[in-house]
Order: sequence, then C-alpha cells, then structure tokens
Amino acid sequence: MTLTILLIPVLAALTAAVVFQMTPGGHPGFLFGVPVAEGFRQSAPSQAILRRFTLGNWITALVAGWAGALGLQSGKAWLMVAPPLLQAVAGTLLFHWSKARVEPFAIEPRSSVRRAALRPEPVMAWWSWILVLLPLLILIGSAEYLAQHWDQIPARFPIHWGINGQPDRWGEKSFKGVYGVLIIGLSTLVLLYSILAMTVLGAPRRGPATTRFVRLTVNALAGSGLFVSLLMSYIALHPLTANPEKTLHPLWIVLAVMAASIALVRTLSRAAQDAEAEAGGAPEEGWLWSSFYYAPQDPAMMVQRRIGVGFTPNFAHPVVKWAFPLLLLQMFAVIFLVTH
Repeated sequence: MTLTILLIPVLAALTAAVVFQMTPGGHPGFLFGVPVAEGFRQSAPSQAILRRFTLGNWITALVAGWAGALGLQSGKAWLMVAPPLLQAVAGTLLFHWSKARVEPFAIEPRSSVRRAALRPEPVMAWWSWILVLLPLLILIGSAEYLAQHWDQIPARFPIHWGINGQPDRWGEKSFKGVYGVLIIGLSTLVLLYSILAMTVLGAPRRGPATTRFVRLTVNALAGSGLFVSLLMSYIALHPLTANPEKTLHPLWIVLAVMAASIALVRTLSRAAQDAEAEAGGAPEEGWLWSSFYYAPQDPAMMVQRRIGVGFTPNFAHPVVKWAFPLLLLQMFAVIFLVTH
C-alpha cells in the first residue's frame, strides 16, 4: 500500500511531463496550434506563456498526485479516479488559455497550394515488418498455448486489477472468458495497423526529413502493437500461473509506459521539426480547432499534427470517411461482446 501511494504522485508527474512535451506542438511554425513567425518561440512573450503553461501542469500534477494518494489511503473511490480526470480537464483549460495568449501574435495562414508528393525511399525496413508481424504471432501463440493447457485453467480467475494491485474483476472458464482478452488485443491491432497502413500509403513524403518522420511514426505504432500483444497475452496466460490473484503491480506497467512515452515524444518532436522545415504543414483552411483536419482538396490521407506529434487523418479523404468509423465500431463492438 505504501509503495502504491508513493507511485501515484510519480505517475502524475510523468503525465505532466508527457503533456508538456506534446501539447505546445513540436513544429517551429506553430505554438498551441497557432501559426507564428519563425523564432517566436524564443521571444519573451512566448517564453512567458510556456512558463505559465509548465507551472500550471506541475501544480495540477501535484494536486492530482495528492488526491490519488489520499483516495487510496482513505478508500474513497472518487478520489482514486480524480488524478487522470483532473489532469485531463486542467490540461485542456491550460491549452486554451495559452492558445488565447498566443493568438495576438499569429501570422497570416499558409497558402493552400501544396507541392506534389514524391516517392522517396521505402518507409518499412525489413525489421519493421518483423515488428509488425511479431504481435500477431504472440497473440496466436498465446491462444494455442491456452488451448493445449485448457484442463489446467481454473474455473474462475481474475482478469483485471485495481490501482492497489488487488483483483477487482473476474472471468470464468469459457471461450469468451479465456480468449476474450486476446480477441480485444487482436481488435486493437486491427485499429493500430490500419492507421499504420494509412500513414505509410497516405502521408506526404517530400524528402529525407519527412520520410524519416513517417518511418519513426510507423515504428512507434508497430511498437505500440507489440506492447498491446504482450500485455493482453500476459493477462490471458495469467490464470495458468501458480497464484493467479497475484500479478505485477499495474502502476509499474503504467510508469514504464509513461517513461517510454516521454523518450518517444522527444524523438518524434525533433523529427517533426525537421519534417515541418522541409515540407511545410497542411493548408490552414483545412484545420478545425487546430486538431481536426478536413480538406477535400488535399489528396493526402494523413497529415502532420499541429498539436502533439505524429499524424492525424484527413477526415475528408474517401478512405478515411469510411474506414475510420468502421474501425472504431469494430473495436467497440468487440469490447462490448467480450465484456457482456
């Protein structure tokens, strides 16, 4: 219990660090989704806005960590769920507050004219294909192992653990109960790999910098798929362990993911800056709230994000219009069918 209480503030601090890395925007031409002049980030007004944004994030992390630890100690459920909710709400408010203060320094939007995409070197290296195939093999191998050891699976076993490390949801020995977690993992891979394919086929690549940025994003998506398959296989195979009620503390897993996210975001942010300098961003008129891109005149299926790192779909593209809702629907449908 003491270790858990200590880990919650650390988790809140890591969340604040990820938010700070992603939210202002990794592009030199944008700050909080607002187009700004080159060098504005280094100006006194920009630095003042960023300092206040950072301070607000760290204060929120402090309060969230304290609330989570207090909730765990007192057993009050509403305090236990307060940290992520508080950081999400406060992060949104801080973003809009910062954006409003950057807007007076906005410059004229870019022209809607885009250079034709070239076909530079391939994005997928041989080891990238292995990284893509490995999660599928892990899920298939786990399913086969469960089938071979079906008689050893207990009649009832935990499938979810709370923030205190204790099981709070149980499954039964049935097809849905045993294989359900793996099916959810497969559904998640379908979503991730579809986004990966859209990025490979539909993100503009105009030179080495944009190609490298696409490659890093694709490998990050493939790496996320590997994490999902390992986590889902661990949960699915856990009933076969000597003590199914004991597991690796969930907070350690979350902390590891958050620490890896910080390193990944830093790498992607640097690559995003190079890609932005080489190719420029998507046309201004296609953006809604600096987060959603809808541009029927743009042939790109995926475009570089203004806020955060990576790519976002062009929701006006015919493939995205049909594929994205179907992908989300299949995932929600699988989760509903498995859990009900």
